[in-house]
Amino acid sequence: MDQCNTNNPTNLPCPSSLGTEQQVSTSSSTTQLGINEILFKNGKVRFVMGGNRTDLLSSNGIKKLDRIEVYRKEGSEYFLIKSYHFVTSYFRNYDNSADSYLRLDHVEVKDGSGTFINRHSFSYHTSTIAWSRPDSGKARDFFGFYNGKVSNTTLIPSTTIQYQPNVQTAPSNITIGSADRSTDTTFLKNGVLKRITFPTMGYTEFDFEPHRYNEGGVTTYVPGLRVKKITTFDGAKLISKAYKYGSSENGLGHKNFDLRGFYFYSEQLIRNACSLIPCDREYRSRMFFSNSVIGPGYEDAPIVYSIATEYQNGTNANGRTVFEFDNNTLIGDPLFSVPYSNKTFRNSMSWARGKLTRKTVYNSEGTQVAQTNVSYTNYGDQTSNIGQSGYQWIVGRWGGYLYVNCGNSVDGKEINLMNLAKTTGNYKETTRSETLNFSGVAQTTTTTKAFNPTYLQPTYEEQIVSSNPEIVRTSFRYPFDIVNTSSTYTGLPDALKQMLLKNMLAYPVEQYTWVKPTSGSTQQIVGGQVTEYDLIPGTNFYQSKYLHLLEVASLGSSYTTVQVSGSSALTRDGRYKLRLTMDSYDTRGNLLQYSLSDGQIKSFLYAYEGQYAVAEATNSPGSTLAFTSFETNEKGGWTYSGPESRVMQGEGKTGNSVYLLNNGDITKAYKGAYKLSLWVRKNTSSSASMTINGVDYGSQVGTSWKLIEVTGSGGTITISGSNTMVDELRVHAAAGMATSFTILPMVGILTQLDSKNLGTYYRYDPFGRLETVRNEDGHLLNLYDYIYIKP
Repeated sequence: MDQCNTNNPTNLPCPSSLGTEQQVSTSSSTTQLGINEILFKNGKVRFVMGGNRTDLLSSNGIKKLDRIEVYRKEGSEYFLIKSYHFVTSYFRNYDNSADSYLRLDHVEVKDGSGTFINRHSFSYHTSTIAWSRPDSGKARDFFGFYNGKVSNTTLIPSTTIQYQPNVQTAPSNITIGSADRSTDTTFLKNGVLKRITFPTMGYTEFDFEPHRYNEGGVTTYVPGLRVKKITTFDGAKLISKAYKYGSSENGLGHKNFDLRGFYFYSEQLIRNACSLIPCDREYRSRMFFSNSVIGPGYEDAPIVYSIATEYQNGTNANGRTVFEFDNNTLIGDPLFSVPYSNKTFRNSMSWARGKLTRKTVYNSEGTQVAQTNVSYTNYGDQTSNIGQSGYQWIVGRWGGYLYVNCGNSVDGKEINLMNLAKTTGNYKETTRSETLNFSGVAQTTTTTKAFNPTYLQPTYEEQIVSSNPEIVRTSFRYPFDIVNTSSTYTGLPDALKQMLLKNMLAYPVEQYTWVKPTSGSTQQIVGGQVTEYDLIPGTNFYQSKYLHLLEVASLGSSYTTVQVSGSSALTRDGRYKLRLTMDSYDTRGNLLQYSLSDGQIKSFLYAYEGQYAVAEATNSPGSTLAFTSFETNEKGGWTYSGPESRVMQGEGKTGNSVYLLNNGDITKAYKGAYKLSLWVRKNTSSSASMTINGVDYGSQVGTSWKLIEVTGSGGTITISGSNTMVDELRVHAAAGMATSFTILPMVGILTQLDSKNLGTYYRYDPFGRLETVRNEDGHLLNLYDYIYIKP
């Protein structure tokens, strides 16, 4: 408190304090909350906790994560596929006396039976943590990191300020605070990852160095690390990449913070009065404060590098690659300072930084062999007021007494408010030029893009190759180019409007390509595609419906883009031909059938809760295709009342389930000529029976799997019998062909039966890796073996 002026020293004396220091400590505690399971269509992930963490208060009962288990779902049952076990220990205290911070040492992977598969191991630059000292609370740099200055008794940095006890005395300089808040690079690697060792016993090792910048001609360090070198060993060969930073590799970056963001002061002008006349006092009060946690002094990184150089194997023997960002300049953060304080508002431009604008490759002789230049366009650039700052201002000067208004003593005050503006935008790459030099001959490929400024979707992409005297451009048009949300439509135009309302922005309706000589102005249309969308009945999903291809007999410059005709139709260039129709989808959005313009039809059938296609047929409409391997209860178009029955691995024709005819008939109503196929086998030593549409096939049911094929001409298909197992039951149009699949969810295809019912069988090890591929006769087609060096 200073700059005091009083006209009644007896009753309102000037305060004589040079300042008092107060410290506030905060603490927090928590109870542990976490996800137990994540369930999804064909499996689940389970998080299993271990014992209590010993680096935290045991009374809190905070546990460490022991493992993550991954399950697949078959029917209503879950089966463990693999698990990831976290082997942990602790960084030790600064004097190696106690557990300080939890540390991950290994991730061990086990298969569904608990067999060890492989391990990833992690090592660190230190085994102790220096900042766990009990006297480290004030040993912090401005960024909140430990700096070893344990003699600090305060967090207020040593600062020289001007002090004037009263208005009659001359000002002098005094020092407040005594803390050394500088950064000490000695401690920056504490607890930092050094090496990842892979199951093959190869490894990747990381070396780091501190950030640094120039401050008034002095090299200054800040917390945080940058990559100095990455070394990779694949078991036979050692490869490294070394990095140097700054212009001319001087190691300096751009300062991207302001110390005013880490400690503050506020200033007040205080006035008092008493009942005597005269009895007025005025003085200045300043408060300085700081804390030990990371402050708001920067965003994304305290130091920004606009240029970095990469050396293969750490030397120039293999040349070097230079990366330049943001045209080798710093995009700084504008700062707004609140008057009468050092409080600031940072208009962060982190969203605009970090764009690669040039990459140059040099050989060992320093000759440029390749260069890529990239430019960007800022779409959606805007500045918005997001808040306000304010201060209270006392109007006028000291006059020996408070201001008088109508005989009453008053203070004249006003509140000054200022808007805090935030700049935002979205940079998109719009030009990329890539130049390669071969024996002194340069070839440049330039790609140019443009984007819709509102929806940020690409509107065209153009390419020019210096050795080719032609420009090739592909243009794109979207629902927002064709319809608007304020108009009323029906049919296909309405589908585009609804897509727009649902923010389905990245679905091109039209794309077409033209070429023209670089020296000419006449473009030649060479191709195009129009995709029309429609609503899937019974859902609110919009999917592609029609695909039209532009077919040009001869090149021409004229072209008509897609437009709305009236309010219910779309018009296209007359040279477009309908080539593909997506006839139907299921309620999950899976394609059930498409047809080509030559009349060919392809249909699909899904199971495993719609996640996987289990059958596909050619020239058999979706309504005529039915299939089940009884792996799920979705039945695949068949009707039966009994349950699916699980069998031991290898007992089914395919998969792990069959159907027992003892549990009831299997039926399906069918229109038209069909081809029915199924595999059957006895399930007991007793005699078996089976009829299809009343025809006896019991004599063909034996102790091994037998293929039964039947043709028919409509009506109800009925399969009956006893002591008979059925698998791979499918029917399709007599003129068509079908292929069916059995899936091991989250692993892969288990079996594939082609149109002749000849199978390909895939087997996986307990970890889910493909192990063998065999044909219908059991002959081995492929064998895969996986070997890891034992840790």
